[in-house]
Amino acid sequence: MPEIATRRRPASSLGRLFALVSLVVGAHLLCAAPALAEAVKVPGSRVSITVPAGFEVSRLFSGFLHPNARASIVIAELPAGRFDEIMAGMSDEALGKKGIKGITRGKLERGDDHHFMTGTQTARGMEVDKFILLIKDDKGIGLVTANVPQSAITDGDLTREAVLAALASATLTDETAPIIK
Repeated sequence: MPEIATRRRPASSLGRLFALVSLVVGAHLLCAAPALAEAVKVPGSRVSITVPAGFEVSRLFSGFLHPNARASIVIAELPAGRFDEIMAGMSDEALGKKGIKGITRGKLERGDDHHFMTGTQTARGMEVDKFILLIKDDKGIGLVTANVPQSAITDGDLTREAVLAALASATLTDETAPIIK
């Protein structure tokens, strides 16, 4: 078989510039991927939330599960008339009876009136960070609880910032999402 002569052309300045720009844009898109995620409506609920990578809709409860991290985002939707009852259940004393300790209260960057708190609970022999968000509108109340084993954060499966961003994205929409069977 005859040999084919090939000659490698040196890369031009324009070619190198194009490669560098492609690399920078690609890296930026990979880093920004979580920020580009779309909000997901929880089946059977009006709650919409942008969940961090690795979470999937749970078949066991209303919300999302991150199997590798053993983390969950649990969604509850309740009638607006139960707001005072729910707030009573969010007192330090009531949460303490559920084994939640180190309770702190604050605000997320959301632009609405909401209640947000964090704490720690021992569950199944693990220390679990709890992030609790209560949002409401005239139709009802959304209660969003993220349960994240501390090991998931130290192992790098999740970041605290990703969980906080997810909670900050939670909204109550006008329509209820269909239930998945």
